[in-house]
Amino acid sequence: MIEYQITEEDRKHPERSGVFVYYKNLKSGFTDNMPLTGWLEIQRNRNRKDKFALVRYVNPRFTQKPLKTRSAEQPEVEEDPLECPLCGYVAKDDKDLGDHKSTDHK
Repeated sequence: MIEYQITEEDRKHPERSGVFVYYKNLKSGFTDNMPLTGWLEIQRNRNRKDKFALVRYVNPRFTQKPLKTRSAEQPEVEEDPLECPLCGYVAKDDKDLGDHKSTDHK
């Protein structure tokens, strides 16, 4: 398989490039894919950036179509009761989480 490196043109116009990203969710261990547009948005968000790891870039013009993949081993994930389910923000206490949800996710 050919390893694809994204170009500056891909970064400027990710919706036109057709490139997608295989990524690993570090919390759950799942491997999945998303369009390059979504990946670049995650990389700009400091709260979500550290929760995902890049596996590889794929350009369907050079390789096969994306496949949904799941890791064979499913580690037990302990839910954090102070983590916002919408964006991953981790609060100090219940009040902080409530304030976050009411101000950031109206």
